Amino acid sequence: MKKDGKVKMCKGLKLRKCESIIDITFKTGIICLLAWVTVIPASAFTLSAGRKAYEKKDFEKAEEYFGEKALKSPEDVDNVYSWGNSLYQLGKFEEAEKAYQQALQKKPTLEQGWYNLGNSVYQQDRYKDAIEDYKKALQLNPNDEDAKSNLELAEKKLKKNPKKDKSDQKKKEDQQKQKEQQDQQKQQQSQQQDQKQDQKNKDPNQAKQNQKKDGQKNEDSKNQNGQQDKQEATRQRQEDQQRQEQAKKELGLNDKQIQDLMSQLQKQEEQTQQYYSPHPKKDREQQRNTWNFLPKEQQQFMRRLFGKPEKESEVEEDW
Repeated sequence: MKKDGKVKMCKGLKLRKCESIIDITFKTGIICLLAWVTVIPASAFTLSAGRKAYEKKDFEKAEEYFGEKALKSPEDVDNVYSWGNSLYQLGKFEEAEKAYQQALQKKPTLEQGWYNLGNSVYQQDRYKDAIEDYKKALQLNPNDEDAKSNLELAEKKLKKNPKKDKSDQKKKEDQQKQKEQQDQQKQQQSQQQDQKQDQKNKDPNQAKQNQKKDGQKNEDSKNQNGQQDKQEATRQRQEDQQRQEQAKKELGLNDKQIQDLMSQLQKQEEQTQQYYSPHPKKDREQQRNTWNFLPKEQQQFMRRLFGKPEKESEVEEDW
């Protein structure tokens, strides 16, 4: 711990450690190879634009570079961790905290991540949280003197003025935010369920309305057809009455005789329709027999009334 009682700065950027095949350490300027691989690509020692900017203390440019990389590849722990360092150097401690937490979710054994996370929450006056993070860093690296120094400083701050600590307040805020998010999710789910239920209710109602409309259309059609039938029946009765009056006037028949005559004509028409067949001569003979049953005067009248030809012509077989 420094004499001025200030927390030691976050651990700076480090070259990405090699995978299990190669482990490179720098001791007294000599590269020690601990694996059987003998060829190291030159690109392994090339600094990215973000690292160069960080080394030059151009933290805004470094934050922009690593932030873009972290958003595109959130699984890349090194870029996310470096993004947190850049945010920390810009004094954006809350955002840096989130970046460190993201890196630690992917790699919980990142000791410098716990250390820098402790620094981020310390800067937000959350001494209890800082103490927990420093302790986790020391569990991974008991020889980290910076972590020990900052842990002692955080414990003194908490002991000297516990009311100033904002750890509990932050937890309450997080819980409140979490509750609000849950309530919002429940509200959205409830709205979706209501919409689905409304749609279900709407469909049967719509079907009923359509059925009602179809029924009304059918009823209107029936009424219209019935009206037409009534009109046709009225017209037919009027024509029958006119014929009866004409028959009574010209033939001197009474009502009963006229009725019998009309019944006979109707019967003749039904027989003609019933016996209509591919044998016109036979049909014609049947009609002649029925026609000859009438008296001569009535035959002449019916010829004038219905237009029956005076002379009969031979009917050809048409099929």
